[in-house]
Amino acid sequence: MQLILVEIMAEQFFDNMSDEEMIDQPIQDENSIYSLLNRMELMVQSAKTLPLSTSIVLNRENLLTLIAALQEQLPDAIKQAHYIVQEQNSIMKEAKQAANDYIRRAELKAATLIDENKITQEAQEKAQEIVNKAKTHADELHDYSVSYVEGLLSNVENNFKDVLDVIRHNKEELSKWDRG
Repeated sequence: MQLILVEIMAEQFFDNMSDEEMIDQPIQDENSIYSLLNRMELMVQSAKTLPLSTSIVLNRENLLTLIAALQEQLPDAIKQAHYIVQEQNSIMKEAKQAANDYIRRAELKAATLIDENKITQEAQEKAQEIVNKAKTHADELHDYSVSYVEGLLSNVENNFKDVLDVIRHNKEELSKWDRG
């Protein structure tokens, strides 16, 4: 509400002033930023329009002088806020870069682990294949050994039968010889 009253009063005060007179007005209080803004607004409102257009003609030097004065009147808090925003943007940029770097490193590590996992899987499959071949070979050796030992035992058994037959035959011969 106070700002509207200030604007109305400023409009009435500045209505009859030229651009040059507006620039030369002294800046009086802590609301000088508002005063400068009002002067800029009045300069735009009172500017002459170009024929058949909504464009206006302003004195560049006067407007730049007002902008410079406005920048000088900015409170330190605004300047600090601007600095903080710039720092925040810089920190955010660095954080994004760090995050992207971390993501790239994580992706590389994941790819390496996947490769290592593939190598490990291949090694495990190869090891399982070797174990399976070894078991098959062991089973074949076992079967061969059992068959071989059975053959040997059968031969020994046959040899013993033959020896037993010889012993029986010799016993029979011997018993015949005693009676004689």
